[in-house]
Amino acid sequence: MTSLQRVELQHNRLRQFSLAAFENCSNDLQHPMMLNLSYNGLDVILPAPAAKMFVPPFIHVMDASYNLLAAIPKSFLEQVAPALRRLDLSHNRITDVANSDLRKLINLQELRLADNNIIDLQKGAVRHLTGLQILDLSQNRIEVLQFGQFAGLTGLRIVNLAQNRLRSLPRDIFHATIVDTVNLSFNEFVAMPTSALTEVAASLRSLDLSFNAIEHLDSTMFANTPRLLSLMLGNNRLTILPDNIFIGLHSLRNLDLSSNPIRANYPELLTFVQRLTSLSLADVEMTSLPIIPLKILTQLDLSGNRLADVPFLSAEGVPNLRHLNLSRNQFTHLPAHSWHKMPLMKSLDISWNPIRVLTKESFYGLVRLQLLRVQYLPDLKRFDGDSLAHISYLTKLYIQSWPSIEKYKFRLGSVVSGIASLRTLSAIINEPNGLLTDQILGAFGPKLRELELSGPRLKGVTLDAFEGIDSYELLLAIRDSSLEELPMHFYTLFKNVAHWSLDLSNNKLKTLAPNVLYQNGTDWKMQGTSILQGGLSLQGNPWLCTCDNTWLGTWLRRWMRETLQLHASIIGRDHHIQTMVRTITCQVPLAGDKAMSARVATTVDKMAPLSNSGGQLLLRNSEIHSTMNSVQRPLVALSEAETQWTCSAFKGHASAISVTSSIRTLVLCILLFSIMIR
Repeated sequence: MTSLQRVELQHNRLRQFSLAAFENCSNDLQHPMMLNLSYNGLDVILPAPAAKMFVPPFIHVMDASYNLLAAIPKSFLEQVAPALRRLDLSHNRITDVANSDLRKLINLQELRLADNNIIDLQKGAVRHLTGLQILDLSQNRIEVLQFGQFAGLTGLRIVNLAQNRLRSLPRDIFHATIVDTVNLSFNEFVAMPTSALTEVAASLRSLDLSFNAIEHLDSTMFANTPRLLSLMLGNNRLTILPDNIFIGLHSLRNLDLSSNPIRANYPELLTFVQRLTSLSLADVEMTSLPIIPLKILTQLDLSGNRLADVPFLSAEGVPNLRHLNLSRNQFTHLPAHSWHKMPLMKSLDISWNPIRVLTKESFYGLVRLQLLRVQYLPDLKRFDGDSLAHISYLTKLYIQSWPSIEKYKFRLGSVVSGIASLRTLSAIINEPNGLLTDQILGAFGPKLRELELSGPRLKGVTLDAFEGIDSYELLLAIRDSSLEELPMHFYTLFKNVAHWSLDLSNNKLKTLAPNVLYQNGTDWKMQGTSILQGGLSLQGNPWLCTCDNTWLGTWLRRWMRETLQLHASIIGRDHHIQTMVRTITCQVPLAGDKAMSARVATTVDKMAPLSNSGGQLLLRNSEIHSTMNSVQRPLVALSEAETQWTCSAFKGHASAISVTSSIRTLVLCILLFSIMIR
């Protein structure tokens, strides 16, 4: 197989892998190989035996992420070094990178070592990677980097050191490089690493220093970074910003100052960044909105402050604004007097405010609005049914039910019914009885494509709750709720939907009967999975590994197989489907008497791992999670043969309980009868 170009071995139970498996495979430079070994249990990757005449394959891309590797597979990499361009060893257990581990990979362009346990990165670890362009060392435990660690890597462009334990950078760490993107977020910096960044000041385009402990910025720090486009300083301890701090940032497009207790003269401060298109001033303890003189600004985040108004002059300073976040402030009414000064507004978030009344006038002037978030308004007393009717371009609405408001002052379906352009509706259901009945009736416009229902109070839905849905394509998501069951023949409400997807993730479902989605308990075997062409999402529920859910395990395997065959030409889709399906787990309860626990434990041992079934979906022992009260397994592992043990265990336990109860009743009757005779 000299032309073999893709080898997909992800999501199996591999413990070891040897390069010798590829003898006589893809040694043609015109047909380099992509090797995917991710999501296995690999603790060692072996080279081909040295004594054997062996021409290594030209592996161009290698992904060995999500395994158990404790060290860089040096010998293996040396044999594939000439062709290797991209290497991903992230999400393993690697603790250090020695000078010689990567020495031969002179043609490597992308190296990812994120989410390991790396503490020590030796000085010469990447020195010989002269072709390296992308280096990802995020989510490790690196405290110190060496002098000249990346010096001389003339091709290096992107360096990600986020989520480590760095407090400083050596002065010459970037010497003789032209790095343009540096991510230092989620570290322990208390001061800007100015001297190190000076080395790449001329080439730097993106700098992320968010989530550190930086307290001070002076006016010289950005004086020599004329090409900087994105500066992220959110979640630090900045207090006072000099008026001229941004004087050298004439190209800046994106600025994040959020979550800092800032005191600044904003009109003067922002004068030097006239090309800004995105600005975040969230959680900066702002009590009144100053004039923001940014004529081409399109995105502004003012959430988490103490604002009660958007003054006319402030709105006038941002005439091209498209996206505005006013959530978590102190607005008691919307600043309708300023909307016409921002005529291009496309999205608006007013959630978490003490707003009391919403009428048609509240949104007057927002004629181009496409997305609106109006949730978590605890003081709302009135929401007129025609409040949103004139917003003819609205396509996404995030809203909720307010059961405390009288029905003649608010009805969710009435508010939404007049929006003919709506494609996405997300509603939080807050009914005290936890039942969805007629609250959203009338909200199903002809263009509706996604309907999301959530809320911790939501426990059930009735069959007539979705009456009137007539969309050609629909994703119905009932998630992040307390939903415990769906009514029988639930599917009948969506018979007119040609392409239906159902998301039931993060609820409290334990079982799901087949006649919820089909006519009867066996009908699904003949119809297959075509009724849900978009799939069925079931993650985050306390599913039980019992007979009632056997059909679900089989259904998921069949859906995965049929979907992979249907979309075989779409590279990467199979990986996403397998990953998603594997996260759906069920639990075998172990609570109760010791005999039952022992029988169920034996049951789990006898439940064999799922075979290939056309999708490379194999289970590992590491995926069987044990807790004090249950044993968890992937739901897709359930099959009729396997659950015969489970059913037998539970039926036997139920029979034992029944017999014991009968004996106790008989003894009690005898005692009572003897007492009466006496």
